[in-house]
Amino acid sequence: MIDRSFFEKDAETVAQKLLGKVLKINNRKVVITETEAYPATDSACYGKDQEGNLRITEATKPLFEKPGTVCIYGGMILISCNESGTPENVLIRRGGNESCYLEGPYSLGKYFDVSDSFYELHGADILSENSIIKISEELKIKFTKTTRVGLSENIKDDDYKKEFRFILLNNN
Repeated sequence: MIDRSFFEKDAETVAQKLLGKVLKINNRKVVITETEAYPATDSACYGKDQEGNLRITEATKPLFEKPGTVCIYGGMILISCNESGTPENVLIRRGGNESCYLEGPYSLGKYFDVSDSFYELHGADILSENSIIKISEELKIKFTKTTRVGLSENIKDDDYKKEFRFILLNNN
């Protein structure tokens, strides 16, 4: 069972542990097949500006809440982790089910109609009984890791080269 301690780990650990889990919003669900970690110390971290200062806005505020809080950022689904007060988070990058495979975080957001459910999702506690978003356990899985994609040129070289992207492998 997933509880608060699942999300009270660093972003790299949570990103890996989310692979193979089922993400459910309302009546739709997908198996998470790819994630990206955004540690609070990383220059690519949502919740920081280009100079590395904390950036708490209405858009990023959920990232600073308790671990397991959902942030809908530009149509993408992010989940806060580690500890309250830091913007450490994980981006759900790809997922699929029997009828579709969603290639990228914007496709996932569109599939789940996050813009229509924004006020129910943005800032929601994923562990709350009343939450419309849930994550459930799945089988043990194998994955690979690589560098993240689509980062801006303002990211530090060391952060750009970090292998913080995790991809579920065919586990047959």
